[in-house]
Amino acid sequence: MLVNSAAVALEMTCTHPDRPNHTFSITGDQGVFTWDDHDIERSWKLKCNDQRNGISACHRSESFGERGASVMIFVMLADGSLVESGYWALLDVSRVSVTRGFVCKAHGK
Repeated sequence: MLVNSAAVALEMTCTHPDRPNHTFSITGDQGVFTWDDHDIERSWKLKCNDQRNGISACHRSESFGERGASVMIFVMLADGSLVESGYWALLDVSRVSVTRGFVCKAHGK
């Protein structure tokens, strides 16, 4: 759920109320995705595109030599749903998941 009326934001922070370490934040063209991995907090730096109509898209990619590249895409929808999709080269697996219930706040001008 977008708490601020400014759907287009230069800065945005989203937190899942049931899992406070599960966050998605954007400042300009940079983002950070944080989550708990078996009780260990992990985070990834992301590169982000323009935010339009309350939708924010970011991605992360890594190259693994002969195994290829992993590409993960994160899209935060205006209703507070985080869509994660991507291909993990090391595991040779693709996945898509949707986590609903994030509360987002837009910051900026």
